Amino acid sequence: MKKLLTILIVQVNLMAYAQLTVTVTAADMPVSGNNFEYNYASPNKQFNANQTGDNYVWDFTNLQSNSVSTDSFVTVLQTPLVYNLAFNLPFDPERATVANNLAPLPSFGGIPLPFPVTFSDENSFFRTESGVFKQVGFAFAANFNGTNIPLPVKFTDVDEIYSLPLAFGQTPPATQSRYEFQIPGLMTYIENSTRTNVVDGQGVLKLPNGNFDVLRIRSEIAIQDSAYLDTLGFWLPVPPRTVIEYKWVSATHGWPVLQITGQQTTFPFNQYQTNGVKYLKLVPTEVEENTANFGAIKIYPIPAGNEIFVDGQGIEEVWITSLDGKVIFNDKVTAANAAHYTISLINNPPAGMYIISIKNAKNYQSFKLPIR
Repeated sequence: MKKLLTILIVQVNLMAYAQLTVTVTAADMPVSGNNFEYNYASPNKQFNANQTGDNYVWDFTNLQSNSVSTDSFVTVLQTPLVYNLAFNLPFDPERATVANNLAPLPSFGGIPLPFPVTFSDENSFFRTESGVFKQVGFAFAANFNGTNIPLPVKFTDVDEIYSLPLAFGQTPPATQSRYEFQIPGLMTYIENSTRTNVVDGQGVLKLPNGNFDVLRIRSEIAIQDSAYLDTLGFWLPVPPRTVIEYKWVSATHGWPVLQITGQQTTFPFNQYQTNGVKYLKLVPTEVEENTANFGAIKIYPIPAGNEIFVDGQGIEEVWITSLDGKVIFNDKVTAANAAHYTISLINNPPAGMYIISIKNAKNYQSFKLPIR
């Protein structure tokens, strides 16, 4: 009898895995107010990039953290004004919908610069649409020779990170991206890249802090850098390079719960060489089924109708945007309504997922808001 019970349990578990289907949509992409705390681990030399497939189980419970960092998402308005002029213009079709505190600073193709350059005020800018999640640019301040130059770098061809919705077996066409910027008195830098994505895995990801139902996305990014040094007066030859990213994303975490970055080598062995591993430490706060709570703020009912109630302290402004950044409601809140504010939607927005953002004297807070 005990043996029969064991067999039944195994069969039930196998059936559960066989029925697993993970889909990631625009509603799962990061929004302002999300804070993803990551552990960074040493490059995993034992990682086999070919271990994937449908109903696969990836076991990374042996990862050990060396450091911790937080990816924080904010509204574009919360970034420096000069960045808003590049990424937050109202009629720009590539207007950013969210900003991140980390920026993929250029490698300059490995070229040694004639004098030290440091960076500050780094931000990345993203846009979510129903069919795509993309990076529209990044920004930083370049500090050298006693100067501090803010540089918003808007992509002339945006980087389409995901084609949405994501599902196992998806192989969207390759996409190209391009950006160019100049640091006056130092250099001009251009990067052209081609991204090829494939959703090559679906199953369960085991991490030291828990298990996740995930999709795995393999991204191969072929990059060609070009650099012109003002001190030399000519363009420098820069060899092409290829970066390969593996991202595990879940239906509630469009930002990866695990990411491994590296490159494919052919000499002395044909293998994947990792140079970066990060995995989610804490699960970000999500909107609950019937109420949305973040600190002292409460939003209800969820899903919302044409009348939405916001309870809190010191509420100064409330606005609701669609996932593509279109503002459907915005209002300044009077002191008399600062603790209990009622939103009346008179334009009857289509049912779907929206973002509600609330400003008080201390900060901005944002939530996913389903409207029925």
